[in-house]
Amino acid sequence: MLSARFTGLGYTSFFASNKTETLLILAKKSPKLLIIDINVVGSEIIYHIQTKYNLPIIILTSSNNIAHRINNLDLGAADFIIKPFSPKELEARVRSLLRHFDYTLIPTAESFLNIGPLVIDKNKNKVLKNTKHIPLTKIEYRLLNYLIKNAGKSLSRQTLVQFIWGYLPTRKEDLRIIDVHIFRLRAKLEDNPKSPKLILTLRGIGYMFQTVNFKNSNISL
Repeated sequence: MLSARFTGLGYTSFFASNKTETLLILAKKSPKLLIIDINVVGSEIIYHIQTKYNLPIIILTSSNNIAHRINNLDLGAADFIIKPFSPKELEARVRSLLRHFDYTLIPTAESFLNIGPLVIDKNKNKVLKNTKHIPLTKIEYRLLNYLIKNAGKSLSRQTLVQFIWGYLPTRKEDLRIIDVHIFRLRAKLEDNPKSPKLILTLRGIGYMFQTVNFKNSNISL
């Protein structure tokens, strides 16, 4: 039903009824977004897909267990919708993710940006720490980019959700999504994620990227 609905809206839509068909379509068709009914294929597929294809994933779930939903986000899902849901809400989430995943990096003439031990290649959307490549999901990369462009500014969780997903959050679960992605970013970028030096928590507000001396570089990656 959803596949037919999205086709009618002008999307090229592919339907898979199990894990094997899903992986086959991903390999052959290279879709830009994936909607998964987690009750059908299971959570374990999310990490595998994100590691290999790095595309936004919307989870459909009937679970009211917040720990279960957070685990799916931790594995790399971009968003989730609890069943039963309005198809129009799902369509809005799809439009938002597709729109917000078309982004450019920090707009400067130089190709590289140094931030302490980090080097950001703005042409390849690539991050290195101490010369080692750090793989980020598209959401993590987009979130990091937004934090850097607003370094030194207080950013509320609502602001971050609205920028990344394109809607103003009304549920506590939506705000928790940001916490999960910040946790993942810190684990990848900070020397000590429990005592972060780059991405700071503003208690009761949100987050801020530490004001540091940015410098552009022409080093080759």
